[in-house]
Amino acid sequence: MNQCNENMPYIFISYSHLDSDLVLPIVNRLRAEGYNLWYDIGIEAGSEWDENIARHIGKCSYFIAFVSKNYINSKNCKDELNYSRDLDKEQFLIYLEEVELPGGMAMRMNRIQAIYWNKYMPNNMDDGYQKIFTAVGIEKTRVFIPNKTTYPQGTINSVVNAVPEKK
Repeated sequence: MNQCNENMPYIFISYSHLDSDLVLPIVNRLRAEGYNLWYDIGIEAGSEWDENIARHIGKCSYFIAFVSKNYINSKNCKDELNYSRDLDKEQFLIYLEEVELPGGMAMRMNRIQAIYWNKYMPNNMDDGYQKIFTAVGIEKTRVFIPNKTTYPQGTINSVVNAVPEKK
């Protein structure tokens, strides 16, 4: 279930569900590090999906897009990215793989700060996370700083690698 505190600044996570195996561990690590975020897991049954997404993009303080071939081929993902840009949201791109952006997307996205996650996998993921944690503007969405000394050995990895239960 999505555990976003919508009364505080939060990150909207935009991703293709086909990339969930790569995205959800990063989402879980962000959450474990104290970042407040929202993504489309747990949208209430019977609600209008597009209205729900638009409302959450409108209220977010920061927008992260996980770009991949699947993302580029998804109309919903492109709509989310375009809507966040139309609302002038602070954006950060995480490229999950090498992709060639279509002309219109390249024109608009190449000026947004980004990291290339595939260059950090699997041996330099800590460096990749540090790049995310130091992205301009992201700090306003951090609602707590975890005291890692209170976690038993391996607990953080369990939290980071946990995948939300599918309903």
